[in-house]
Amino acid sequence: MKPQEFILEDEILDEWSAMDPDITSELKRKGYQFLGQGVDQVAFSEPDTGLVLKIFGTQKGTGQHGDKVIFSNDQKMFFKWAEFCMKNQNNPFLPKFYGFESFIFKEQTYLQIRQERLQFIGNLGWEIAHLTNSVTEVDVQTMSKKDAINSIIGVRPRTFEELKSKVGENKLLELLATIFELYKLTKQHGYEWDLHGANYMMRNDGTPVIVDPWVVNKQSAKPSA
Repeated sequence: MKPQEFILEDEILDEWSAMDPDITSELKRKGYQFLGQGVDQVAFSEPDTGLVLKIFGTQKGTGQHGDKVIFSNDQKMFFKWAEFCMKNQNNPFLPKFYGFESFIFKEQTYLQIRQERLQFIGNLGWEIAHLTNSVTEVDVQTMSKKDAINSIIGVRPRTFEELKSKVGENKLLELLATIFELYKLTKQHGYEWDLHGANYMMRNDGTPVIVDPWVVNKQSAKPSA
């Protein structure tokens, strides 16, 4: 089942089903390592694969047999991001996701997805963000990718030179190209740009990975009167 089959557009939702503690207990008994939990999701490390398993809860009172299944706008934005990454899985700067699955637990529907386990990038993420934040100053409508990258570098040339020795020049240029394309999509679809230092992580080979650059534009998400 694909996440868009759950999604109702232009919904502002406030009540979420708390993650049933029995789900967490059952997974822990099976050897899953608990990584963290938010209002409407929980994350584990799978014992056999080492992948991260994320489970998303639905709105309270939804998801029972015959009912509509409703997720929050923030969840829907994450689903859009995951789908984009799965369509561009050869891009080394995007995280690897391994498909959505749904399940029903105590008559409540949940959605889960697996993704690769990444490492904490530390201060390097904020150093990269110091450079890549300049993407918000380019005109995505008129600029070519090459001109946009040169413009980003031109705003903070010293940062670019410092990062070349840490990341590699070619890898850094390819990262900037990816960020330009992501920012272009942000503007086209009316998303909110949210790529800061904490939204970078790293693979074992040192490649920086963009983990969550989009959030819901609260203005565009409001339903019309």
